[in-house]
Amino acid sequence: MCVPRSITPTLVSVAHSLKTQKRSRGSQRWAFDLEFAPMTRAEWQPIFAFLVKQRGRYGTFQWTLPTPLLTPLGSLGGSPVVNNNAGSPTASQAGTRALWTSGWTAALSAALKAGDFLLPAGGSGKVYMATEDVGTDSNGFASIQIEPALMDDIAHGAALTVSSVPFTVSITKDSLESALALGPQYGINLELIEDV
Repeated sequence: MCVPRSITPTLVSVAHSLKTQKRSRGSQRWAFDLEFAPMTRAEWQPIFAFLVKQRGRYGTFQWTLPTPLLTPLGSLGGSPVVNNNAGSPTASQAGTRALWTSGWTAALSAALKAGDFLLPAGGSGKVYMATEDVGTDSNGFASIQIEPALMDDIAHGAALTVSSVPFTVSITKDSLESALALGPQYGINLELIEDV
């Protein structure tokens, strides 16, 4: 089982009048609660060894969502790339919530669906989510509404991964626990967090 979570820190203060003031810190990370199904010792042992090798919160590794969460719902036609000239008001898109792209199959009604993940090459490895359905125009251009705002200044022409998107993650605790029982009843529960 995999439970994805979005962590977006917000500063909130409540006055004596109970008026609320909120301020976004402008950051976001993905987290995943994983629960492995019961397995044999032969299945469990290499997984546990890999996790121990991460040395708690110290190590990072690439991880992709399991199927069916892995599979985007959009049609994903073409070979999309970041396009800093396709309507972006400046050459840099850093800080914006609209990623301009090209290289898609022309005239797709749903190249990406709201909730599909994407990863632009050449940045910090931060994974973004499309927050609206994305269609392409007659030339294969598309503007993708994303969350969070683009953290990096992505180069023009950088490839856009929209299928089997890898997350750079680390384990959230230095203490790693595993459930052991007699017979083929080995289990692992852990939390991963995006580490970019």
